[in-house]
Amino acid sequence: MTMIKNSAILIYLLVALLPAASSSRRTLCPDPEHLYIVGLVIDEDAYSTYKGGPIPTSDKPDEIQEWALVEKEWRNDKQPKGAFGNKFLQVSPDIGRIYPDIGLVLKNPKQLEGMSPYVAFNIRVDEMGWHTLFLRWTAGDKVGMGDSLFVALKDTDNDKYVPGQFTIKPTMKPISDLPYEGCCFDSVTRACSCDITNIECNGNKEYFDKAKASTLGIQCPIGSGAMSFVNDPLWYLFSGKGVNSDEEDFGAEPWDTTCEAQADNTADSGKDSASWYLSKGQDYELRIFAREDGTALDAIYMVGPGVDPPLPYRQFNANQSTFCDSERSKTKKKTGIGRIFVVFSSILAISAIFVVFLIKTTTGSIIFHRVRMMFEKTPVNDLEDPSMGYLPIQRNNIQ
Repeated sequence: MTMIKNSAILIYLLVALLPAASSSRRTLCPDPEHLYIVGLVIDEDAYSTYKGGPIPTSDKPDEIQEWALVEKEWRNDKQPKGAFGNKFLQVSPDIGRIYPDIGLVLKNPKQLEGMSPYVAFNIRVDEMGWHTLFLRWTAGDKVGMGDSLFVALKDTDNDKYVPGQFTIKPTMKPISDLPYEGCCFDSVTRACSCDITNIECNGNKEYFDKAKASTLGIQCPIGSGAMSFVNDPLWYLFSGKGVNSDEEDFGAEPWDTTCEAQADNTADSGKDSASWYLSKGQDYELRIFAREDGTALDAIYMVGPGVDPPLPYRQFNANQSTFCDSERSKTKKKTGIGRIFVVFSSILAISAIFVVFLIKTTTGSIIFHRVRMMFEKTPVNDLEDPSMGYLPIQRNNIQ
């Protein structure tokens, strides 16, 4: 009996000290009828959010940005409109920060980990082949599509980013490395068109000289027609849209797929789409990193081989994210069992260390006996030796 009670006490203490699950995120699978994958921000169990890192040059080290869930206030024109259920995720606080920090060149999405706040969706597909992502997103600034984001896909089995489809794009370099005198900054899109000579900018564009453009990380084409091959793009930049770029409206261009592979400029070329070759039954993690704060996200939509892209008027309501059902979850690759084994083994190891701590150390003994008293419900009068820092049970009461 004593052994059973002692075991129950140990289990109680161990469970109490285990960290609570940080996420109840569920895996998304293709809809059985329409074959698309949809993840909605209004379904809070469809994703997890992760905070960014501190600002290196800020005098406010605690001002860390995150994707915060926002519920649009009635007739609040300062917030993006058109979100499903009037809820959306937005990078806040909006203080004008960009990722990676100015002066850093993005070469791998790993650089963004621990720095840029991101949203993560679990994805599992039913058919091997190329899968294309569509985003329902918008800017959070009154000036329009100045905000931007990065998208990358991670294989959860080997913890590596999945390369996208081969493409070709204009060759760009920082303006400081090229013979441009400056650029014309568009206050709506925040794109800056590079100029060889200092000419007057048209319309609402403002001229930035080379020095100012360099501090903003402006990149320019190295020459007309110069192109670069991108064999295995590890991320995609969504920055700007083709239509209605000055509207803070998720419905202005409901499902955006035009982006630029492996880019980090102030505007994407719009020549690429985010596409990956995925394996049936394999689990992936879709990560949406902030490039600029104020960026807002409403939903993701992914289609596989032979599936039509979303129609502009396609609407969704709460609880319509395409979660995997119990039958399709059985198609998960056996490698997932390996991950479960690792987690289970880790729990056993922690348990063993914790038991040694309780038995072999004075502090552990104090904790053990205090909890044991709760189980025994022994009255204070039956206890002795309070000088030890705890009240041990009388030995003649132990069975």
